[in-house]
Amino acid sequence: MEKDVLVCLPGLGICQEQRREWFAILSMMGVSKPLSGCTVSVVDRDLLNQAHLYVLENMEEVLPYIEQHMIHIKTAYPKFRKRTKWLQDKHNSTFIQWLRFKVQSELNEEDNHGVSENLRWLAAGPNMAVPSYRSYLIKGDVRIECEPFTREMPNVDTFDEAGG
Repeated sequence: MEKDVLVCLPGLGICQEQRREWFAILSMMGVSKPLSGCTVSVVDRDLLNQAHLYVLENMEEVLPYIEQHMIHIKTAYPKFRKRTKWLQDKHNSTFIQWLRFKVQSELNEEDNHGVSENLRWLAAGPNMAVPSYRSYLIKGDVRIECEPFTREMPNVDTFDEAGG
């Protein structure tokens, strides 16, 4: 498995540590190995930021930072402190960058403010280069053939399961 993925990743500047993390994620998902060659896609930045914000806002560890950010916005823009929609839009458009800076500054301090490894990775954000495969072997006995995504597809996960 590692050999297949390593062949498709060298030119992307993905370090060995990131490769190991990718294999760990696949393993946690029960993916034994990809059965096809790797295709690397670059995800649209706006979609990636939207997904990243969604993940951040649903992580318990990030909630105190969301509260701090809202206080920061209300302090920086006192005229708008009662305009809920404006505050939410401002939060949505600035939180990811603010969190990245905030976590990095906490890491630079002597005690690191107890910033966990998980929070550090969340704040750093996802990689825009996403490796994907057309088929996978799941838990050693189920072969999954994935349909390529198109904009015309319904908003449902579809796949063909072939015996394996």
